[in-house]
Amino acid sequence: MKLFIIAILVAFLGIATATLADESADKLTALAKQTQNPVAPLISVPFQENINFRSGPENNIQNLLNIQPVIPVSLSKEWNLNNRVVLPVIYNPQPEQRFGLGDTNVSFFFSPVPKSGFIWGAGVGFCSGGAEPDGREPL
Repeated sequence: MKLFIIAILVAFLGIATATLADESADKLTALAKQTQNPVAPLISVPFQENINFRSGPENNIQNLLNIQPVIPVSLSKEWNLNNRVVLPVIYNPQPEQRFGLGDTNVSFFFSPVPKSGFIWGAGVGFCSGGAEPDGREPL
């Protein structure tokens, strides 16, 4: 009788574990799809690293890091406002070594809440020059 009870408990635990694993896999798949969707209701802060070889007159390496936070805001049950900022951080070794911010781009997109596979949005974008404390031209 004890062996029978132990066998039932092991079978029950195996089924429960498999069910939880399936639910976790489904949640991870849904999250992976949302991370690829630009109008998904997720706050994300991706970083894009660009290295430009043979830059400038001395063929040095320029480094450009774009910080690109996306912040969606639900306006109603039918409309979303997606806010996106592109903030470039630049290291330029020539003609003199410089490090600073490039032109910042801010975008606002209105989009309906997706009800099918087709997603669209419309909006505006603004660009502002980088700031240099010593009065030089921005990077």
